[in-house]
Amino acid sequence: MFDFIVDYLIHAVLIQLIAMVIMFWFVYSRLVAKIETNKIELKQDIEKLGNKVEKLSGKVEDIDQRLCRIEGSLSIHRLVVS
Repeated sequence: MFDFIVDYLIHAVLIQLIAMVIMFWFVYSRLVAKIETNKIELKQDIEKLGNKVEKLSGKVEDIDQRLCRIEGSLSIHRLVVS
């Protein structure tokens, strides 16, 4: 009788350990998949931000050129008026 209980408990513990390993593997694999997805999304967001920065720098350069033209026009206008 005692041997039967010991054998049953050993099998129960082994089954519990196997179940825990399966649960940990499942959680780990889901976590890894989520991390990979987040990395891909982060790279896409960084690329979008890079594109926006490039567009804005182009606009800043355009505005700078316009300001230089306006300054030039004003300085020529001042010379003519003086």
